[in-house]
Amino acid sequence: PDWQVIRQMLKIGAPATFEQFILQSGFMLFARTVSTLGTTVFAAHQIGLNLLTLSFSLGDGLSTASIALVGRSLGSGRPDMAKIYGNVCQKVGLICAVVVATVYVLFGRQIFQLYSNETAILDYGVVILNILSVMLFFQILQVVQFGCLRGAGDTRFTAMVSLISVTFIRPALSWLLCYPLGLGLIGAWMGTFGDQAVRFVMSFIRFHKGSWTKLKL
Repeated sequence: PDWQVIRQMLKIGAPATFEQFILQSGFMLFARTVSTLGTTVFAAHQIGLNLLTLSFSLGDGLSTASIALVGRSLGSGRPDMAKIYGNVCQKVGLICAVVVATVYVLFGRQIFQLYSNETAILDYGVVILNILSVMLFFQILQVVQFGCLRGAGDTRFTAMVSLISVTFIRPALSWLLCYPLGLGLIGAWMGTFGDQAVRFVMSFIRFHKGSWTKLKL
């Protein structure tokens, strides 16, 4: 075994693995918050999560591209190209966000009717998709920015942000808005919005500072 290579893999891979564990734990806590609101509300919530996953997939694909392009550019000693690739991926992500948000706003009720015809679920669905149509701008861009940082090996930072935002901010804010403030399901989704906004701001600042281009792996 080449222990130097193994150490480099663990240095980058261990924080990334921890980040994924944090993300899944945060999602479980979030689901637990909504599960006590009743079957109708939880059904609307699950449909909303399916549509959230659709928009996330767009960002995740661009994130994978940014990881490869940024990593290759930095490995070739071209931090300028790494920044260019990162900016281009974000612009493509922004275009995707505009298209998906427009569809969600214009056809939100019809999309939810693919899953259910219950009036209560459809009413919740329209509100959820209105929130999601704004939130996905933050979501897609922060996922792409995280991909750029991971491509540069800045996985400790992404893990730290996920720990703060997904494990603490999202469940706490969702619970606060959902129960003490009485907003129910809408409050839970506003908590998700807050989580995405925090991750976007922190990744945006990190990306534009440019220190990630100088990391030594």
